[in-house]
Amino acid sequence: MSTETKPEGYIRTTFQRALGVREQIAGIRPASELRTDKDRLVQYARLRGLVYSTTPIISVPRLNGSTILYKYESYRPSGSHYDPTYLETLSALELRDQQIMPGDDLYEVSSGSAGTSFAWLCSRLGFNAHIYVPGSLPSGRIQEMINFGAKVEVIGDEGAYIPEASRAETRAFIKEANRTGHKIADPIKNDDFNLYYGRNPNGHKMVLVNHSENGITPKSMMDILRQVYIITPEGIKIDNIVSVIGNGTSSTGLYRGRNEYFPGATLIGLENYDSAVLFRKKYPELAENWGLVFKPQRMFGSIIPEMELPFLDSNIFDEIRLVKEEQARLKMGLHNFERPVIESIGLTSAASMVLAERIADEDPGSITLALVYDGGYRYGDPVVSTGKYDETYFGHEQYRMPLCAPWFQASSKDLASMPHTIGQVFNRVSWG
Repeated sequence: MSTETKPEGYIRTTFQRALGVREQIAGIRPASELRTDKDRLVQYARLRGLVYSTTPIISVPRLNGSTILYKYESYRPSGSHYDPTYLETLSALELRDQQIMPGDDLYEVSSGSAGTSFAWLCSRLGFNAHIYVPGSLPSGRIQEMINFGAKVEVIGDEGAYIPEASRAETRAFIKEANRTGHKIADPIKNDDFNLYYGRNPNGHKMVLVNHSENGITPKSMMDILRQVYIITPEGIKIDNIVSVIGNGTSSTGLYRGRNEYFPGATLIGLENYDSAVLFRKKYPELAENWGLVFKPQRMFGSIIPEMELPFLDSNIFDEIRLVKEEQARLKMGLHNFERPVIESIGLTSAASMVLAERIADEDPGSITLALVYDGGYRYGDPVVSTGKYDETYFGHEQYRMPLCAPWFQASSKDLASMPHTIGQVFNRVSWG
């Protein structure tokens, strides 16, 4: 077994090269070469073809006859399930509403996945991306946004978490507008947006995009279930859908998609055990009996009780279940051991997998759909090819262990030949 030491940034460099190949094949041009309206329309069309290319669905049979279907949204170009959201957001603001133009400064707040997608698409379309992030964010996530050309501003100290950045973003945006001579105007309001923006005397705009209050985000997530529905063989029934709750926009989209395409499925929300907000609202007596005490977290489930978000609603879930961050970290460590970069999962994806396995094992013969939201490469870099990782990657020495869980395993060669539609997957599985 090789113990070759990889240079710092090896994973991110590998991912960037892979993305460059995909963009070259799709005909994506540097933003500096987009000189006419036609150039921009063609760029949007090619980006749409790249972003909406099929993401694989991998079937994982369980010993009790149940099956988990994992839809790998981490295979989107930027490695984030937010790619469709930001492509449609920028397209609507520029082409439909004519509210922005190349060279404008666009602002967002993110703990990683959204910011990476936002930075990538802004860089390919000639917008200047500015991203507010919490002080607790892993350096790998911040570096990924910077690699795509974004200017990143850390809000708060090392203990700060994403809700603190969310609450501070508007103040920071207004302060920056005043500093640069942009007059804050009335918000952009329609069915999709409620956005702050400022304009200077030269017509240059700065816009606070804020995906957590963006109506396009749920529409994009609903489209994920439409894709699943289209390729699901007739007679096959999805019994459960797992949704990480977060700020509620993604869950709202999955709720609408469930109602439209899989009305019989149970929508199960997932929150961090130590920062359960909607769980405590939906099951107050149970939360009290368990002695749940809210502790701010920087990872999945990163909201706080006093946050008012338009898409955050406990009533859309049939059930809400909890996963501890330690469980998610262990799953991430076990899954990523010695796997190629493209197969790695991040912490949100690991939490989704933990709950999907739990639900499937409780429901024999069922089919559970869960999303793989993000890749593991944005959490740090492997030190050696044996699968040993530095502590910035998994956080604890205890995760330096062989892969020993009863988990579906695939080599990079296997993954390349895997079926990319549910129809093909179902031909490989005995449904008994």
